[in-house]
Amino acid sequence: MKYLMNLMAVLFVAVSANASIIPAGDAVSFLIPGLPALGPANIIVGWEFTPKVDTTANLLGFYDENHNGLIESHLVGLYDMSQNLLRSTTVTNADPYGINSTDHPNDGYLFKWAGITPILLTAGTHYVVAARTFSEINSDKYTYVAGSNFSEHWATFVTARSDGTSGSGLLFPGTITAFDKAYFGPNIGIAAIPEPSTCTYLLLGIALSTAGFVRRRMNNKEQ
Repeated sequence: MKYLMNLMAVLFVAVSANASIIPAGDAVSFLIPGLPALGPANIIVGWEFTPKVDTTANLLGFYDENHNGLIESHLVGLYDMSQNLLRSTTVTNADPYGINSTDHPNDGYLFKWAGITPILLTAGTHYVVAARTFSEINSDKYTYVAGSNFSEHWATFVTARSDGTSGSGLLFPGTITAFDKAYFGPNIGIAAIPEPSTCTYLLLGIALSTAGFVRRRMNNKEQ
């Protein structure tokens, strides 16, 4: 039995590894990014939103103005309105870009994405996504977009938020910005899990067949 369990564990790892999450792009997008890009500045920038439908998010991203790589790493977090940090990650230059699509023209091309533990966002509930920007010379910039240009079928833009406290950590951006703009340092999105490939099905078939064979051998020995 121990042999059977070990064999199944090895094959399960092989199958699972072939179905990894890809950084894809059902992310919040915008039609016309603000020009010129803002910053750099050592502040917290972000925006408040509410899902239109129950949605499971598993990506946080950071804006890359020229699609030429991030200069530094950025803390990005998701908060509820009680200022609880629900999820956070560090987006680095090593992280991949998302995937462009017709209905999301800017989310893939303009953002680096890092995975987070999936979280269910409840329809009608308000959330805030925030990121730390920095003030070093030639640092990464961020941008903005008017609420009327905010484009996402599963989310509604509520207001821009910020916090001018300098430092290096994340903070809930408590200041509601008077302008109707979403500050895109941070972004939130959904990665797709690819369909199992032929190799995955083959490995799964081998696993099941082998398990059946071993179990029959063990039953025969017991008789």
